[in-house]
Amino acid sequence: MQDSEDRSAYQRFLRSGLRVAEVADWIYETYDVDATISFMSAYIYGGIYLKMAQNRDIPARTFRKGYIDKTLLIGDMKNVSPNALYANSEVVQKAIETPLSDTEQRLLEKIMSGRETGETTRQYQIQGSSGELDLGDDSIVVGLFPNVPWDAALDVYNVTFDSLYEWIQTTVDALGDRSDITMILKPHPGEVRAGSGKWARVSDWVTEELEPLPANIVVLSPETEVSPYELMSDLDVGIVYMSTVGMEMAYRGIPMIMVENTHYRDIGFTFDPGTPREYEELLDSLSSLSMDETMQTAVEKYLYLLFVQRHLEFPFYDTEDNFSRQTQRLPVSHETLASDDILEAIVDGVLTGEPVMKPREATSGIEEIAFRLWRGRHHYSNSSLAIDY
Repeated sequence: MQDSEDRSAYQRFLRSGLRVAEVADWIYETYDVDATISFMSAYIYGGIYLKMAQNRDIPARTFRKGYIDKTLLIGDMKNVSPNALYANSEVVQKAIETPLSDTEQRLLEKIMSGRETGETTRQYQIQGSSGELDLGDDSIVVGLFPNVPWDAALDVYNVTFDSLYEWIQTTVDALGDRSDITMILKPHPGEVRAGSGKWARVSDWVTEELEPLPANIVVLSPETEVSPYELMSDLDVGIVYMSTVGMEMAYRGIPMIMVENTHYRDIGFTFDPGTPREYEELLDSLSSLSMDETMQTAVEKYLYLLFVQRHLEFPFYDTEDNFSRQTQRLPVSHETLASDDILEAIVDGVLTGEPVMKPREATSGIEEIAFRLWRGRHHYSNSSLAIDY
């Protein structure tokens, strides 16, 4: 570690981590802890407690706000990743093997169409999107969708490239000047909140490091009026570093290359390179990539698992601004908390270590009630919520 600023930052984090570990060790030695739950598993102030609990065979669970307002997702240190977006592998496998009913298909269609309009998501970062792209030729149109570079999850889950910037450089080198390809790089809308220093915005980094760009590569501004959904209608292939837009493309039948280790990788509906060489081989065969029926049904089943079964009603917070995702706690009495069936099931699942989710029978046949629920407008307490699949 040659850079003095990097070394100084590393040493500060190391000292902080040691202090947190000492406190965690004291807590676990002093008290009979039944379970540990934390929000920030990728950061020292959450991850250390979780890891030390796991080492002591204490159930170690994670949580995060859902993509749908007033919901939570529950994760587990035993899963592929502790990030609460990742489900138990056996649960995912069973979901992929289980056909969706017509009612379940309709509910999923409403949720996915609502994500495009903002009705069924609390993370709607598309404002004033009415622009269009004039591509004007018959080339293969490839969409490239990076995360914000300062997302802490990137360093934790990189499996193919060492950095997001290396991935972009490799892609530009491989596809630049190809007459059969038009590549559109769409920065994450979160880049409107500018980064600095080591974590420069992708749009700024491309300008500084890669220009002049080949004529067949278009880089949009983070402030562009072209939404990812509008862009998808023009794409033949999508390439995603880790972001959720990859699920949206696969759902719409667009073949999608998943570069890094996100929660929907290796499930059966994405193309998943494990090395830069494998990635470049996929870039060489873009014209042959397609979504077959097995891949299409797999993405639908996975999205039903994620958005319907694993999103748990938690009406104790509200998203004030869908663009910034700022939330506020809602007033709630102890009596309400004590009588909430879903909260009770969450607590039971945290203590037992079982997957916390709705069983299929609790979601079938309640299409309209469920749809209102996912939009965050009603709280529907369902005593049939279970902590098993």
